[in-house]
Amino acid sequence: MSKKVGYTAIVAGLALASLALPLMNISGTAKADETKPAETISTTNNLVSKAVDETVYVFLDAGGNVKKTISSDWVKNDLGTDVYTKTEGKVDTPITMKISYFLDDKEVTAEEIRGRSGHVKIRYDFTNNERVNGMYVPYAVLSGAVLPNGTFTNIKLTNAKLINDGTRTVVAGLALPGMKENLGVDVNLPEHFEIEADAKDFKMEMTATIATSKVFADLDTSALNSVDALSSALQTLSDSMLQLLNGSTQLRDGLATLNSKTGVLADGVSQLRAGSLKLVDGAKALSGGASDVVTGATELSTNLDKAATGAKELDAGVDQTIAGVSTLAGNLSELDKNSQTITSGVQGLIDATLKELKIADITIENYPDKFKEAISKLIKMGDIENANILKDKADKVGKQLGLYQGILNYVNGASAIAKGAAKTDLTNLKTGSAGLSEGLSKLSAGSSELTSGLKKLAAGSDNLYAGLMSLDAGVSNLESNIPALTSGVSQLADGSKALTDGLSQFNDAGVQKLVSLYNGNVKALVSKIQMMVNLSRNSSKVKYLYRTDEI
Repeated sequence: MSKKVGYTAIVAGLALASLALPLMNISGTAKADETKPAETISTTNNLVSKAVDETVYVFLDAGGNVKKTISSDWVKNDLGTDVYTKTEGKVDTPITMKISYFLDDKEVTAEEIRGRSGHVKIRYDFTNNERVNGMYVPYAVLSGAVLPNGTFTNIKLTNAKLINDGTRTVVAGLALPGMKENLGVDVNLPEHFEIEADAKDFKMEMTATIATSKVFADLDTSALNSVDALSSALQTLSDSMLQLLNGSTQLRDGLATLNSKTGVLADGVSQLRAGSLKLVDGAKALSGGASDVVTGATELSTNLDKAATGAKELDAGVDQTIAGVSTLAGNLSELDKNSQTITSGVQGLIDATLKELKIADITIENYPDKFKEAISKLIKMGDIENANILKDKADKVGKQLGLYQGILNYVNGASAIAKGAAKTDLTNLKTGSAGLSEGLSKLSAGSSELTSGLKKLAAGSDNLYAGLMSLDAGVSNLESNIPALTSGVSQLADGSKALTDGLSQFNDAGVQKLVSLYNGNVKALVSKIQMMVNLSRNSSKVKYLYRTDEI
């Protein structure tokens, strides 16, 4: 049944109730007399009737037990003169009503709850007693109850609606007894309604209920003929749902694979970071080393320049040495002769001085000790004067011996130089010094080129270091975001699984159930609705109005 049809039924029921309730003379002076026998009122006889409007009034006690019934017929004829009849007697109503009362969760009777205070619940249950070929004749039951605001507070309703005008609360409850069993579907079609509230000095006015099948007889069932369009739409929905499920499964599998590889990715990024740090350290050391090498190369080039200059000076000095050695060789022979003469003269002077001293056994070799002994003896003898004289002579001999020793060393050295120069091949020295000068000049030029190249290397190593620093920063950023990536991929994988599961559940519990419902139940449901509408159209047009006693 469509939402529109449902609302139509409710509106129709409310309209019928608004028309029928005044007929019950609930609060007016023309209240039906329950003590007098039924009477028939006729305005004319022997006329052709064209319509009968029958209403059955059912009078109940506060527990829902039938006290009596009155049937009221309104016969409409061709001439516009109508016939009204009213008959009192036993009428088997298609709908029976049971009213239950609870005070503080304990069931009580209407008499027991009157004037009591506490938490109350009033339940109205309706039973459909009219069946045709195993199907209940559909009835819509609408009840109305008035609750004084001074008596009832904190009102809660089940299967009912509430209207409050400030002084009292009107409750309208709706029931469709037998409808759920007729349709054979698991939907909420109420067969009772409840009023729950806090009561003070419980009292309750009478309640009124209308039961009618007219709302179903008036239903427009033409829309039920468009089931073929519904079938086509459901098939399209089913095919689309299967395609969506296939796509979500592929997405889930892809994300699951990606999720399983995020650990490998994280390990790889960690290794990449470790490697980048080593590269950065190496580049830093290379940059610093290159700078040191450039400094060293610069110093080397400077020193090689100095060495080349020194080599040239050495080569010039070798030339001078060769010339000096030649001159030295020529003069050494004359020097040797002169040195012999000098040596002999000094030796003679020393000998004469020693003889003059008249010290026995004195020689050049032992004179210091002999002088000390002689001086010591004179001092012991008290001959200080001769001791001082002897000391002066000893100093004189010492000076003569020093001169002698110096001349002797000079002569020996000159002789050795002469002999060495005679044996030395100064030609090789010249060749070596010239080669050294030339090699150092070339080495100096090469060192300049080396310095230039090393400077370029140093600049390149600086650029390499800067680039590797940027690389490491990027790898570090990547590494720091790996946990978020891993978490995000994991959440995506979980979400895709949840999506697939949800789509699968929606497909199974929703789409496929709709398709299955249509294929297995909708056609039958449409048929049942049509049967109920036909039952309501073929049944009597009697309305049943129930009135309960007040409490």
